[in-house]
Amino acid sequence: MTSFLIKRFIRNYENYKDRNVRERYGIFVSIIGIVCNALFFAVKLFAGFIMGSVSIMADAFNNLSDSGSSIVTLVGFKLGNKPPDREHPFGHGRIEYLAGLFVGIVIILVGYEFLRNSVEKIMNPQPMQEFSIVLIALLLFTMLGKLWLAWINKNIGKRINSKALFATSQDAMNDVLFTGVTVVSVLVTKYTGFLIDGYAGALVALVLIKSGWEVAKDTLSTLIGERASAETVSEIKAIAEKKGNIVGIHDLILHNYGPNLVMGTIHAEAPANLSFEKSHEIADSIEQEVLKKLGVYIVVHIDPVSVGDLRIKTLSEIVDKTIKNIDVRMSTHDFRLVESVGCTNFVFDFIFDIEVPHETNEETKRNLVKEIKTAVADFDKAYNCVINLECSYIEN
Repeated sequence: MTSFLIKRFIRNYENYKDRNVRERYGIFVSIIGIVCNALFFAVKLFAGFIMGSVSIMADAFNNLSDSGSSIVTLVGFKLGNKPPDREHPFGHGRIEYLAGLFVGIVIILVGYEFLRNSVEKIMNPQPMQEFSIVLIALLLFTMLGKLWLAWINKNIGKRINSKALFATSQDAMNDVLFTGVTVVSVLVTKYTGFLIDGYAGALVALVLIKSGWEVAKDTLSTLIGERASAETVSEIKAIAEKKGNIVGIHDLILHNYGPNLVMGTIHAEAPANLSFEKSHEIADSIEQEVLKKLGVYIVVHIDPVSVGDLRIKTLSEIVDKTIKNIDVRMSTHDFRLVESVGCTNFVFDFIFDIEVPHETNEETKRNLVKEIKTAVADFDKAYNCVINLECSYIEN
């Protein structure tokens, strides 16, 4: 059924990496969510009203908020696909993230309201007004519908790499749990006489608040700026390192401007005796292949290194051994030697960078520099260590 609908309503559906096709996928699944959740809301509100169950009515309004969330997601896909303009040269892709954040906030507010109503029901319990197997069957039907919604959102979310649809899928699975809890509470009340409807409603509301917080936190984290995924980092490194004359890469930085636009920079080490034209050719080759294979716009900065210099090789081994004794996650790059100027105590400045974990404190940094300088001085006092400590933008 799902495949039939996709083929029927999404033109060029196989090319889901195309921004326009991606937009059509987002609109398609959002419309399905709007229609289905509106239907589920009507069914559950009717059942909850007839049986006088606050937990069922809470579940109903949860579905109504889901329908509203689908509308927001649809608008997010539509606006997020607007082309770049004078004021927004990187496009509008982050609007999709804002839509996800709004959805999370709405879910939290709905959860809070029904938590308040459920607590009131716990303090002033009231028996169910009516029980009907038909109404219970309708609730079970909505559970099956929510399972399908969860599946289609997850499936399409994977195809087009959409956090908004992943969040919607998880929310739909939560709804299956919510409805299951409310059905159980109704059956328990019917056959045991224990009035647990208010408690079930409170449980549903708490899980709803937690779900909304996770959705909001996930999208907010993306807006703030997350570290690039390990898979993307690995693929970019592999492309760069396989090029001839590249002896190392570091300082990979990626910026996310939406699901359709990721931009960044990377430093690639090449032999210092390589011509400027050849270095430029290598940088261009890396940039073009990364864009073609990953859709990432990247700028490559070439760092010249002295390949085969035994002094640098020996000194770098001393430095690497020293830092690994402190923290194995640390790494080094950009080793170079220049004649020391304005200092009679040293012949050469030994310059290099060290990547340290973000949580490294200042005392550890000071001790790190001190130990490296001591180790190098013990080897040869002619070298003055000039060390730049930096934190990596990717996982160490």
